[in-house]
Amino acid sequence: MNTLPAFFAAALAVLFSPALPSRAHGPHEHGAARMNLAVEGDSVVIALESPLANFLSFEHAPETDQQKEDARALIARLRKAEDLFRLSGAAGCRLEKVELEAEALEDFIREPSAQEAVHKAGDHPEHGEEGEEHGDLDAEFSFRCSRPADLHSLEVALFSVWPALRDIDVQMVTPAGQGSAELTPEQTLIRW
Repeated sequence: MNTLPAFFAAALAVLFSPALPSRAHGPHEHGAARMNLAVEGDSVVIALESPLANFLSFEHAPETDQQKEDARALIARLRKAEDLFRLSGAAGCRLEKVELEAEALEDFIREPSAQEAVHKAGDHPEHGEEGEEHGDLDAEFSFRCSRPADLHSLEVALFSVWPALRDIDVQMVTPAGQGSAELTPEQTLIRW
């Protein structure tokens, strides 16, 4: 995910600055995710970091037919991010780009066709160095808005789609300044 405009790269660097108070979860906590939101002019970038277990019942490369089907469905759903991240309706925002990274799902991300997304035995280790598996998903969603003056909120629909997700720590840079929020199934709206 290296195609960020200069502003977004700088904004996200600020979001991860050690000078900011951190409410973020550990590097891999099931049920929890981190999200960065950067709004500048007519552009919105949402970066999401989460354990795969928040979206799938496994964190390794899909092995069974059901796991492969679940992986394809997850990727297809994420690529329709306009259904997952609802920006102020009056702002006329449209999804421009989705970038996904998940080592365990790389064959499925690279090849959207169900026939081409084939896991090759031995391509992915089944366990980490200590015998534990911790697969993660990093995603970046870029939107462009035709009426940015009307852009004042973001509704996050991830919780209703993936109930294993319970908490998202958000860091943001918007026209209103820097801030943070915590999203839960009961609190899914960010306003600025």
